[in-house]
Parts: sequence; C-alpha cells; structure tokens
Amino acid sequence: MAFNLLQSVTDHLDDGLMGQISGLAGINKNQTSSALTSMLPTLIGGLIKKGSTNEGAGALLDLVTKGGHNGGLLDNLGDILGGDKSKGLMDSGNGLLSSIFGGNLGSIMNILGKVTGLTRGSSGSLMGLLAPIVLNFVGKRIKNKALDAVGLKNMLSGQRDYVKGGIPADARGMLGFAADKSNERVAAAASTATETAKSGGGGILKFLLPLGLLAAAWYFFMGPGASKEDAAPAKTEQTTTTKATNTHTHADGTVHSGDHSHAGEATSKMKDAAGNAAGNAAGAVAGAAGTAKDAVEGAAGDAMDAAKGAGAEAKLMVNAAGDLVDETGKVHYKKGEFTIGEDGTFLDKDGNRIRIFLDKVKDAIKGAGDKLKGAGGKLKDGVKGAGDKLKGAGEKATDAVKGN
Repeated sequence: MAFNLLQSVTDHLDDGLMGQISGLAGINKNQTSSALTSMLPTLIGGLIKKGSTNEGAGALLDLVTKGGHNGGLLDNLGDILGGDKSKGLMDSGNGLLSSIFGGNLGSIMNILGKVTGLTRGSSGSLMGLLAPIVLNFVGKRIKNKALDAVGLKNMLSGQRDYVKGGIPADARGMLGFAADKSNERVAAAASTATETAKSGGGGILKFLLPLGLLAAAWYFFMGPGASKEDAAPAKTEQTTTTKATNTHTHADGTVHSGDHSHAGEATSKMKDAAGNAAGNAAGAVAGAAGTAKDAVEGAAGDAMDAAKGAGAEAKLMVNAAGDLVDETGKVHYKKGEFTIGEDGTFLDKDGNRIRIFLDKVKDAIKGAGDKLKGAGGKLKDGVKGAGDKLKGAGEKATDAVKGN
C-alpha cells in the first residue's frame, strides 16, 4: 500500500493526544479537529514544495536528520506534551515552520487563521506543535527506507494527491498547487471526489462512474489535435461514365461524332451535388461535435468548481433544539439522529463521521453526468442530420443523371 503521510499523522493523534494538544493551544478538541483538516495538509504541502528540487530535498534531508527528527518523538509524545518539554517542542516547531515556508510563513499563518477561525496565538501554537510531529514521521520514513535526497523528493511528490484537497485555496499558489490546466480539470475533479470518498465513507463511490465517462468524453474531444474542425468530410466515389461511341445529329442539323457525350455533363452535375452534400454533412458533424464538446467542457467545469468548493468541510454544531446544524443554521440531522464521538466529532447512526460537504460533491458529479448525457444526444442528432443530408444529396445526383 502506498505511504500516506497525512493519514499516518492523523491516525497517530488519538483522543488523548488531541486533548493535550488542544490544552496547549488553548482551544477545545472540536476546534483542534476542525483546524487540523486544513493545517496538516498545508504543513505537508510546504514540505512537498521545499523538497520539489534536488537542492531543496537535500536541505530538507539535513533539517530532518541533523535535527534528530528520526521518529523517536512519536514513542513518548504524550509524556512530552504533558510535561515541561512541551514549550520547548513548540519553540522548535516554530523554527521548523520558518525553514519549511520561508518568506511565505506570515501569509500562510494569516490564511490558516482566517480558514480555521482561530486567533493568531492559537493557530501559531497548533502549527508549532504539529511541525515536529510531522517531521518525525518523515524522519521515521527516511530511516526505515534509507532514503537519500532523491528518495525523499520522490516520497514527498507522492503525497500531493493526499493533501491538495485540504490546502486552503489562497495558499495553493504559494505551495505549488496552482489550478490545473484546462485539459486536466476533469481528472482533478475525479481525484478530489475520490479522496473525499475515501476519507468520508464509501457511499459516494457509486457516483464516480459518470465522472469517469465525463473524463473519457473530455479526452475524446480535447485530446491531441482535436478541434471543432476535426470532423472528417464524407468520402464520395466519383462515377465514371463511358463516352458514347455513336455519331448522332441534333435537331438543328448539327452532327457530332462518337468522341462527345452529354453523360459528361451529368457526371459533372453529380460530382457537384455529391461534393455539396459532403460539405454539408461534414459541417453538420463538426457542428454537432463542437456542441457536444462545449457541453462536456461546461459539465467538467461545473464538477471541478463544485468539488473544489466542497473541499472545505462545513462546521457543525448543536442548536438549542438539539439538532445538528451548520454555520448557516441549516438543520442536517434532527435530535436523536446523530451522536457525538469520544473525540468530539459528530457521528451518524452507523457510527460514520458526518461530513456535510459530501452532498455537494455528489450533486456536482450527478449534474456533470446529466450534462454529458445531453451532449451525447446532441452529437447523435447531429450525425443523424448529416446522414439525412448525404442521402438527399445522393438523390439529387441521381436526378441530375436522369435529367441528361
């Protein structure tokens, strides 16, 4: 199984450790759990950016190994967080953050403060505690796999898909997670939806099939060399009419020998009619392909935008009536339809963590599938219309021959 740094850190921070970290940051466990959904991906994103070059990976390797971040902290993390060494751990973490983010640290912290709703002091304390913990997971991986700078660079590069959905939008450009190119938008949406499904339950997976079809259609219309003019004109067969060999006389008395025939005129008319039909048919197919392509592109954009917007999990709370609501006051679960886990998270009746943003992803994918279905219908109609035009052209060519 591929190594997932984000999942490894999250799994290690059990209820007890979360309580200790929350106490040191001066916030409750719910606030800590919510903040970590953006802080951990951002912190790992900073490591990915720093280690994206050979030089940066070498510097990061030195920072980890020479700093003694070899995984030993993880074995007695509870004792350190609960003792006198906690302040020293936080101070060392602040130094690590400066090394990881460099001149972007201030901007990153401002963004995280805005996204999490925490004060600068609390968000700074949390990040200061998380940095050495994450670095020790990296150091443990380096030690166990005997990674050099290149190996560390490759390992970090493999973490991109795991964290990109959790990094705040305003921070992505600073960390090298800028928006994908237009021909990669569907793949990005599919990846976001898949990672969301993995973290929140399997119910969403059945909605990924339409998005897969959407990606296939996108590649068909937007692949190398594709354009609205790519529809190939229909091939026409030129009918050769054998010249008449007999001599004949016109009504005005003019005599023609056997090297002349009116069949040539009919052939010319037939050729022109077929050529016009081919042009009309090609135009109809190209138009239909363009219409379908535009519809697919629009569906892909909608799915991508909605999936990105769904990346930020809604903050949930219990109102005075005992119902579970989001920050807008919308009721998602009535009293008695949910429970609160030991770590403070909200659970449904099956014990699954409630993550409201999944509904947004589901709706986005369903809408994209509906648009793709409509695009296929338009293309089918366009091709049928082209066939009808070509058939009509054939009839005109036949009439041209008969008329001569």
